[in-house]
Parts: sequence; structure tokens; C-alpha cells
Amino acid sequence: MPRGYRLRHALGPRVACAWLIAAAACAVAGTAGITVIVDGEVRWHADREAALKRPTDYTRGALRGWRLYGGILADSERAGTRRIAVEGANGKALTIDEPARQHPGLEPVLFTDRAGRFRFMMVGEESPAFPHGRGPGDGRGGGGQHGRSGPLALDDVTVVRVTRAPAPAPGADGFDLHIQGKRERLTLDAVGKLVPATHVPDVHGDVWPLRDLVLAKAGREPSAVTVVGARGARYTIDHDEWRGERRLYLRRNARGLVKFEAAGGGGKQRADVHDVSRIEVRLD
Repeated sequence: MPRGYRLRHALGPRVACAWLIAAAACAVAGTAGITVIVDGEVRWHADREAALKRPTDYTRGALRGWRLYGGILADSERAGTRRIAVEGANGKALTIDEPARQHPGLEPVLFTDRAGRFRFMMVGEESPAFPHGRGPGDGRGGGGQHGRSGPLALDDVTVVRVTRAPAPAPGADGFDLHIQGKRERLTLDAVGKLVPATHVPDVHGDVWPLRDLVLAKAGREPSAVTVVGARGARYTIDHDEWRGERRLYLRRNARGLVKFEAAGGGGKQRADVHDVSRIEVRLD
């Protein structure tokens, strides 16, 4: 029996008619538009029709959408993101603090589903396409979300608010390099002139290999390297680890400061030092 027929008989013609009109209004509200705001400034606003005219840069099966960084905002703004707050219809909300640090390897994406609603999701950078277009938020299940909002997803999105960290002071991304008692102050810009930047899996943006930097400044292989950071945190790389396959690199964190990371190889867990202030190189 058609749904409208059941409603008319169960609720009466007038009540049923009002219910159907309200339901239709709710459906339209879900597709009314999307607004992206950065630090209080509206950076993008569009209804579904206007949004579909914007070139997409994200594809997952039959889904098409936009990466928040690169597709909507400049990719360079990713590093300074402190919070992403997503608002949906009916008061639904999702807040993600320090997305780069808390969710490495994931990036924020906006897309429209088959019902014409805007959806937000944190997705893997190398997410494979799902067969037949099935994927998170496509309304037919897939991706473990069954077409519904999950811990890192929200449907019927109306607003995305991005809060960025204050710009660091000039030279804040610097550290002292100590080699056999000699001290030199370096910033990541200076490091970039000595060592070509590269990329590693699950890390946004450029990284600078620590081995290449030490070899460029010391001229030979060290016996040990100690990285010192915030609140006295220390990580010492011994000779075996230095010569091993573990990735050792510096990068700029979400607050614009220097972060050291050691990842992969050697059977060790991932390690890092935040807000690097000093790197000590011993040559025995």
C-alpha cells in the first residue's frame, strides 16, 4: 500500500498533507547549501546546483567531491589547522581537533550523495574506489558506515568551520644544531636549501631527511644523534639505527614548529619529538 495512502487513512487528509509537506521541506533543507568558514571568514558558499559546477578533485567509485584542502581551500592551509567543526541539519555536529596529529593519513572531504545532500568524511589518502560506487555515505552502505554518519563522518552538512593556529613568529621553526661543540641556528627554510624535501607515506607536506642534513653539515656519519624537544623530551639515534632502514626526518607541524619523527623498519614503534629545539651530533 503506498505510503501516502496509509498516512491519509491513519492521520486524516489534512494532517497527512501537513506531514508530507514538512517532510519535503526537511529534505530540501538538507540540500539547501554548504558554507565553509575559516577563522570567521566565509571562504565558500554554494547550493547543490552551484557546487556541482565546481570541478571535483575526489573520486570514490561513483562518488565525486572535493578535498577540503586542495579542492576548496589552498593546500598550504592544511598545516595550520587546529580544529574542523562540522555542523549538520537537526543540530548534528562533528568536531575534529588537531586533525593532522590525531588522524595521520586521513584527509577531510566533502561530497554530495545520491539524495543531493552534502556529506563530510575523513578518508584515507590512498582509499581505493569501491565497486559499483559503494562507499561511505553513498546511501547504500560500504566502507563500514552503511551510508550513515560515523565517528569521522557527518551527513546533511550545512557548515564547515575551520580554526587555524596563529601564524608562528618568524624563525619559530628553528633549532640549534650542535656538532662536536659547534652550534649553528637553522630554520626549516635553511634546511631546505641544504637538503631536498621529500614525502613519506601517511604524512602531509614536505619532510627533510635527518641523515642527509647531518651528512651535509658534518661531512661524515655520526656515532649518535640526539633530538631534544618540548619539556625536555629526547630521542637518541644510535649507530645501528642510523645505518638501518628506519625513516628519520624533520617536518613542520600544525603549529608551524619543527617536529622529528622516526618511523618504519627496525622493529621499533613510531617515535617523535615535538617542538624540536636542539639536535646534538656526536662524531667519534
